Amino acid sequence: MTETPSKILIAQAGFVVLWSSGFIGSKYGLVHVDPYTLLFLRYALVAIVLMAICVVLYGNKGISWSLLGEVSLIGTLAHALHVSTLWAAFTLGATAGSAALIGGLQPIITGVASRRALGQKIEKRQWIGLLIGFASVLFISFNGMVIGGNATAYLMLLTSVGCLTVACLHQQKLDIEATNSQLPLTLNLALQCTASSIVLSIPALLVGDSMIVWHVELVAVLLWLSFAVSLGGAGMFWFLLKYRPATQVASLTYLTVPATMIMAYFAFGESLTSLDLIGLVIAAIGVKLAHA
Repeated sequence: MTETPSKILIAQAGFVVLWSSGFIGSKYGLVHVDPYTLLFLRYALVAIVLMAICVVLYGNKGISWSLLGEVSLIGTLAHALHVSTLWAAFTLGATAGSAALIGGLQPIITGVASRRALGQKIEKRQWIGLLIGFASVLFISFNGMVIGGNATAYLMLLTSVGCLTVACLHQQKLDIEATNSQLPLTLNLALQCTASSIVLSIPALLVGDSMIVWHVELVAVLLWLSFAVSLGGAGMFWFLLKYRPATQVASLTYLTVPATMIMAYFAFGESLTSLDLIGLVIAAIGVKLAHA
């Protein structure tokens, strides 16, 4: 499968920027609502809108129960479980530094697993790129970030990484086999977000705070998280998986750590040092090699 280099580059840059902005938007939103309710509202909103669009565009399009199940599973893993277990880890005491370190393992785990699951060969220079990317996470994490959390929190972080990795590999397996080649990306995302919102309704009801402080800022955050991050960022992620090996796509997450720090500097006035910018350069070098 091929696509024009310009579209790939736009999707890569768009994914990094939009995905990174999700952490900034969540920080604004958590002032008004608990994390699980925020996640449920985020995915429910995009699911409702996308489903309405899909009814108009693909009203007569059939989809097998097996494919519906697979797409729903991928969505649940990549969205609902990946993000909710991350928030569970924070609730249990994990720090941003710990999340960055464990999250930095995801491209490496994907590289190892993709060889076994998909038969994808990774060149030596690409492994070097992944290691340099992980080194950038180490560099940034130990430059002022607090590393901490108990064993349960770390288990939640590893679960979050595992869910995204399995979803990423399974989606690419479907693409390679052309199982869902006729399933439009919009419909794919609609089904994923619908499944995620159903799953997320459980923690929202059981452990969420029913009191929502509605405010124009919360509405703006919901719109951004739903359509810019869950639709735009995730859409670009799945788009890239159709045209690039899973490990290359996963390596882009190395850029999200420094990108988030830069956004936090402008949004909240958080610390941003020259060493953090050096970390960004190291991450960029690693990603470049991983895509060589």
